[in-house]
Amino acid sequence: MGDLTARTLDENHDQVRRAHGYHLLRVKEVVQETHDTRSFVLDVPAELADTFGYAAGQFCTFRVRIAGEQHLRSYSMSSAPETDRDLTVTVKRVPGGVVSN
Repeated sequence: MGDLTARTLDENHDQVRRAHGYHLLRVKEVVQETHDTRSFVLDVPAELADTFGYAAGQFCTFRVRIAGEQHLRSYSMSSAPETDRDLTVTVKRVPGGVVSN
């Protein structure tokens, strides 16, 4: 049963990923949390509000182009859908990290 549940979740994840794809979003605000950690508040347009609805524990995968090369990184939301108005992710700088830096 555990395998069936995992397989079903994986299949659902693939369906969601195919349905949603990637969307260009503007960063509304950058909050310096600590010397090596920043929160990025995303400006989700009204027409994408349902697409970006989320539950605690979910994540977004970001596609970032640096020096002409594409990188994918997944970050959990640090905002709470029940209490926060904006979707926010928090990123801690990792020494030598390509995207976090």
